[in-house]
Amino acid sequence: MTAFLLSASAFTPLGDHLGEERGLVASLLALAVGSAISALAPNIELRFPS
Repeated sequence: MTAFLLSASAFTPLGDHLGEERGLVASLLALAVGSAISALAPNIELRFPS
């Protein structure tokens, strides 16, 4: 729920500019991508290559 609210608030200006439907689609797409990345993570730690 929190992730959806954050993605929706981040894409609100885009929705104002391009229309409500495209803004909603953009926020749902960002939520889906973030969820997929979280689901594929091997553990909770963030690891960046050195």
